[in-house]
Amino acid sequence: MSRRVVVIVVGVWIAGTAVAAELVALRGASQPPQAPRTLSVDEAAAGLQSIELRTSDGSIEVIGTDEDRIRISTEISTPAQRRKRTDGFAADLARTNLVSGRSGDVFTARLRVPGSDALVERWTVHVPHRFRVLLNANDSTIIVSDVSGGVSVRANAGLGSAPGSIRVNVPGGRLDLSLHVGDIHAQTSSAARGPVDVESHVGDARVTLAGRSIISPREPGPGHRLRLSDTGPDAVTLRVGVGTASLDIK
Repeated sequence: MSRRVVVIVVGVWIAGTAVAAELVALRGASQPPQAPRTLSVDEAAAGLQSIELRTSDGSIEVIGTDEDRIRISTEISTPAQRRKRTDGFAADLARTNLVSGRSGDVFTARLRVPGSDALVERWTVHVPHRFRVLLNANDSTIIVSDVSGGVSVRANAGLGSAPGSIRVNVPGGRLDLSLHVGDIHAQTSSAARGPVDVESHVGDARVTLAGRSIISPREPGPGHRLRLSDTGPDAVTLRVGVGTASLDIK
């Protein structure tokens, strides 16, 4: 190998090493404070029957209203402490967008976030009473009320991986709620109740029917499961990995 080729190879290696070192420094460096922002959507709901939200860490509240509109307000901020990782960049609040659209009769919404770190997202969502609500969250506190089209929730835990919370209070509709760590409490007044299946893999399962607690023997082990048979369309499934799952049927 000639001296010229050796010099070129060494030069490329040095330049690559310098770039890599700079990237590591940027990833590990403390970031300047970023001002919280509020993003919003206000759309007519004609022709729509459902809303689907995909969120990260924070809180979500969905409220049914008499308006035939979808109103979303999402406050975004950086977490008090960044997750410890060396392969990520801080999220850029200034360039974060609330992306929404229609897919058939489903309205969808999520954040598009430059950077790989999670934000703290606090969603307040108003939808028509008729809507079905579909939520796919990570570490979030979730509240859903006054919708009759059904509710489906998937969540991991609460903010900062603390125990999570799902609270649902609806007049009817199917319920399918799942939480890895934390508590689920659902209340329904459905007159068309279907099969009920309430389970905690490690913890308690509780069901009350018209104010009366349903008693079921516990099988050996740390979990608990209660099931009721019914034939209506409004099936109820609650699943908690670690925590309490409770259902109140009015």
